[in-house]
Amino acid sequence: LSRTQHFRFKQIPQSEILNHLKKILLKENVKFEEEALKFIARSGNGSLRDTLTLLDQAIIFCQNEISISKITDMLGFLDPQKIKAFYQAILTKDKEKVFAYLEELQDYEASSVIDEMLFYLKESFFAKSTEFSTLIYERFFRILSKAKNMLCDDDGFTLCVMAFMMMEASHLKEIDAQIQEIKQENITNTTPKITPSPIMPNLEKKIEKNAYEILLDSIYDRDFDLAECFKQSTKFISFESNTLNISSNAQGQNRDTLNKGFKLIQELFKAKFGENAKINVQKALTIDENKLQSLTQELPNSENKNNIQSSINMLKEGAKKFDPQEDLKEALKDCFGEP
Repeated sequence: LSRTQHFRFKQIPQSEILNHLKKILLKENVKFEEEALKFIARSGNGSLRDTLTLLDQAIIFCQNEISISKITDMLGFLDPQKIKAFYQAILTKDKEKVFAYLEELQDYEASSVIDEMLFYLKESFFAKSTEFSTLIYERFFRILSKAKNMLCDDDGFTLCVMAFMMMEASHLKEIDAQIQEIKQENITNTTPKITPSPIMPNLEKKIEKNAYEILLDSIYDRDFDLAECFKQSTKFISFESNTLNISSNAQGQNRDTLNKGFKLIQELFKAKFGENAKINVQKALTIDENKLQSLTQELPNSENKNNIQSSINMLKEGAKKFDPQEDLKEALKDCFGEP
């Protein structure tokens, strides 16, 4: 033994063995079915010599016409059509047919039946057959593998358990489909229908703040009370040549507050608009409405009353835009004429 060498040869692929068998049968003018040759090649277990021996036996047994039915009888295999019918009975949950096939399978070894079912399932999978779904392939392969590990003295019991597990697995497919349908219904019911609408232009205009509002925001950030006083006591007139023109009607405490905080206001304004920015404050026109009202009542001429009343209204509207003294002169001029 020390001077011998051990060579381990790989099994010959079944596809090569199958092609070699075809060449032999064509030369010998023996009729054959290709599916039957697959059973012979598979039974040789990768050994060409053993396969050729089986081929010689098959030619004699089949009388020069090799068919699937004769080969399965010779080799003791199940007819693929019976396996297909057994699978169909399981998928359709036809219990009577399943029990009938289980009775028939009692004449075969359970291990051989499981191997034939695995082989049929594998061939269907690689052939991309639509007979089984991907989910069923996965479940049936797993059940058949478990069945091989469950083999015991009672082959009939193993095959029955295997068949019931496969029927249950095929039933779960319907449950999955129902779950998917329920999900789809929920999505349909909960999702609002969105009707396409034409794209409308954005009509919203961006509101830009003027210099007065920008300054007011800055004051609020630094001193809330000063900002409130500034807002109540001043009005925006214009912003020209980097100069903010505002009118002020501050009196009493508000006036003192603005005087104390005016330096801060100027610093904030210059920080926003540059060192050359200026604030021009004009004194707002104040009108004592009670005195004007009593004056109009004392005048006998109704036309003068109307003129004075319209002048009051004009003074109220124009106090923010014009110089107070000039505005008053124009109002009196309209009432009484040139002095």
